[in-house]
Amino acid sequence: MRFALLLLAISVFFFLFGCTNKDIVDAMFGNEEVRAALATGDPAKCEALEGSDVNECLSRMAEMKKDDSICERIRAGGSVDSCHSRVAVASGNIETCKKIKDSAILSMCYSSMATSKGDASICDNITDAEMKSLCMSDVAQKIGDAGICGRIVDSNRKDFCYGEIARDKGDASICDKMADKKRIQTCYAEAAGKSVDIGICVKMDAGNDRDTCYTSIAYNKNDPELCDKVAEDYNRDSCYANMAGKRNEATLCNEIDSAQSKDNCIKKVAGEKKEHTLCQRIVDEQTKQTCYQEIAISAEDASICESMGSKGMITNCVQEVAQRSGDQKACVNIKDAAALELCNRIAKGE
Repeated sequence: MRFALLLLAISVFFFLFGCTNKDIVDAMFGNEEVRAALATGDPAKCEALEGSDVNECLSRMAEMKKDDSICERIRAGGSVDSCHSRVAVASGNIETCKKIKDSAILSMCYSSMATSKGDASICDNITDAEMKSLCMSDVAQKIGDAGICGRIVDSNRKDFCYGEIARDKGDASICDKMADKKRIQTCYAEAAGKSVDIGICVKMDAGNDRDTCYTSIAYNKNDPELCDKVAEDYNRDSCYANMAGKRNEATLCNEIDSAQSKDNCIKKVAGEKKEHTLCQRIVDEQTKQTCYQEIAISAEDASICESMGSKGMITNCVQEVAQRSGDQKACVNIKDAAALELCNRIAKGE
């Protein structure tokens, strides 16, 4: 039974993602005899096989041809129900699901049909309460209809359904429908990830979650001024760093209080813009030198290395550029004969 359900789940995957018959055959079978039989489209070729290959071939043949009558040819030991379910999913014909006797396979068949069609009413055919709830939740999420969540009996599953749609839509008002008040704050935070409504943040308790909310809205709206609303220093610095990175504006790094965070912000923007002159604004010497070297390597421009502090750093930077570019011209300004020879060899890949 578990194997049958696994194969059915794989069949649903292929259907939902638009795979062809050839995709199904290629993905499922390494047995050349089974592949050859399926390629003929003749069920009799499957029946000429041996062992378990017969039933599996017939089931796949029925799925490929969308012909559930082939399922009746499955021999003892095979799952006629799984075959009917595969055909139902492949053909989109819910009537085929009704031929299934096993309750678990029947529930999965209805659930797959409901999700693929975006029709929650099909879930009503499922007798198992948990499976019905899962079915409705899946349909609700697929079509983005929070109203369907309200039909779910299980409160935990209902709240989960509301939370998923609120997050996907960036609509915090859906969070207010949740029964578990403790989950609402998390729902607000997740909804903020796709929203531009700062009203979400006002609803949240003060602290990290609210700060994260303002940071998300600021990023989504491309509005760095919203970072001023972030209460905690560390969180506010992160907000400005995110905005500086998004807008490639090093001036926003000036709003950061932490010296190291400010240096890292400038370094990031300088690297994105390949603008090595920005590295001059970095206070920490090691961070500054790294900034110069990373831009020199990325731009394959050894002249940028000359901005670095020591002869050893400059030589190492030039050699890194030579290795990246494969161009011996990068080495021309090295004065030390041994270092120059090494740089040329590096450029040539020796």
